Amino acid sequence: CNYSDVVAGRANLKVLVKAYVTEIVTTNVNGLITATGVKFVESDDTYTANVAGEVCLTAGAIMSPQILELSGIGDPAVLERAGIEVKLDLPGVGMNVQEHLYT
Repeated sequence: CNYSDVVAGRANLKVLVKAYVTEIVTTNVNGLITATGVKFVESDDTYTANVAGEVCLTAGAIMSPQILELSGIGDPAVLERAGIEVKLDLPGVGMNVQEHLYT
């Protein structure tokens, strides 16, 4: 039994096979950054999916850091050079992935 078998019957589950996440949506309340959803593209249209619980990012060793950085989460020096607003100073994002290319 795998995890998808456990959740497959849930009414709130929709699997999109030709969509990709472009950004984690966050809120900042008194300095506490919280992920509240994701922006994604499907068929050239952009959508936002808001969550009531949590966002679980599982895009692999290369794409996970990219999504985090595009969302403003990462090393401020890297983000500022790319013209991305810093939402969360997290310098380790994107570091030490050289041995994890196939994850």
